[in-house]
Amino acid sequence: MRIPGPWELEQACWDAIVAGAAAEFLDRLMTDGAVLLFADRALRRKEVLDHYEAPSRWRACRLESTRTVDLTDAAVVLTYTARLLPTDSAVPELLSCTSVYVLDDGTWRRSFHEQGAL
Repeated sequence: MRIPGPWELEQACWDAIVAGAAAEFLDRLMTDGAVLLFADRALRRKEVLDHYEAPSRWRACRLESTRTVDLTDAAVVLTYTARLLPTDSAVPELLSCTSVYVLDDGTWRRSFHEQGAL
């Protein structure tokens, strides 16, 4: 059985956000000590799950300008721009994003995510 890599999981996470299923997806994806950092606040795991219970503001997402930094064989940093199409507008929103994934018992899990408007 093939294990999904960090980029596959990152895209799947955004797909879940767009579909309104992010809380369930992130519950499986995040480490116990995971942190989500917005420009105005930091959320711990439970707060992240509560945050994503709300309906999605977006109808599509594309990841652009992707870059991977290998920290070790079991830890990577992903940086990219998320181009999001809002549900109520044709004007895309751009977010600068960084995620950290760690290999946990053979599965890639997200331990950190930061995003801010461009």
